[in-house]
Amino acid sequence: MPIGERRKPEPNGKPGYLCVDTVHQGDKDGKKGVYHINMVDMATQYEFVGAVEAISENFMTPILIELLKQFPFTIIEFHLQRRRII
Repeated sequence: MPIGERRKPEPNGKPGYLCVDTVHQGDKDGKKGVYHINMVDMATQYEFVGAVEAISENFMTPILIELLKQFPFTIIEFHLQRRRII
């Protein structure tokens, strides 16, 4: 399976194909806002959400591990989207 290929997962009705989205909440009064992490299974629409202080390995790794553990099936692949501000 190619790594880094830009395409949406095609689950064909099978769970385990996730879309992962990060959204920056925005800044207020000079303080950085949080980043929301949203994971949705394309077949079942199971959805889990978390938040981190910054987009970096130190902050992202623990929350991604915890969110992935919540899914009641094996994760086969995921597609990452990134948006700026809500």
